[in-house]
This record gives sequence, C-alpha cells and structure tokens, in this order.
Amino acid sequence: MRRAFLAVIFGGIGACAIAGGSMGLAAAGTSGAIADGLRGAGQAPVVLLLFGGGNHEVFLGCLTCPEYDAGSVRNRLGLHGSAYSSMSILNPFGRFGSPSSALSPCNPYALHAPVIVDREGRSYGELTVSESNSRRTRIEFLRGWLTAVCRH
Repeated sequence: MRRAFLAVIFGGIGACAIAGGSMGLAAAGTSGAIADGLRGAGQAPVVLLLFGGGNHEVFLGCLTCPEYDAGSVRNRLGLHGSAYSSMSILNPFGRFGSPSSALSPCNPYALHAPVIVDREGRSYGELTVSESNSRRTRIEFLRGWLTAVCRH
C-alpha cells in the first residue's frame, strides 16, 4: 500500500527534474559535488523529496531540484520555497517552519519531523535540527542547510 501511495504522489510531482539541471542546494553555498555524492557513476542525480505532517502525507517540496523548478524548496516564488507559504519549511510562522511546531524540522522536539525520500520511496531519514533524533538524516549538506534555514 505504501508503494502505491508513493507512486501516486510521485507521479503527480512532474515539476521536479529527474536528471540534468542544477542539483544540490546552491543557495546554501553547495556545489555540484553534492549531486555526485548522491549518485553512482553514469546514473541520474537523486531527487530528494520532503514530506511532512502527522503521517508524512503532505508534500513539502523537492530538496535537490533546480531553483526555478515549481516544486523546489529553493524557488522563493513557489509554494514550497516561499517564506510566506503555509506549505513551506521556510515560513517561520507556518506549521512546517515554526520553531515551536510539532511538524517543523526547526523544532528540536518535533513529534513529526518531515521525512526525506527519493522517487523510489527509499528513506534518507528525517529532516530535523535535533541532534538526538536517531532518525535524523545523515546527509551532512542537508543538516548544514537546515541549520542555516532555521536561524531565520
């Protein structure tokens, strides 16, 4: 059932690039080396997607899509990258970006930190500033980026 749910969700996310384009979080000072670290030789870059909410049913954006991609968390004019959108972890007053929200990666005590998955449904851990969360992502560039984001 989880695979079917993920297939429906990912099938509807046509805005995120699968290959090519600008990968990584350039806005955070990262480089193309990040994308290389997330893929094998000759393989397409890994598209990392973020899901939040109590059951991780809310799409919160693509972490590794190009900046001008409609679904990218780096697109400041988009639903998932705007500091004013209720669907953005970049909104410090929203339920997914507030340091006091149980659904926010910026809350070290969040009960339901967003999860990072690829298009195949493989988990890359939770996106959280909590250093004591054993499910916290091991992807260092995302940890650093989130720390900078949560300083608002």
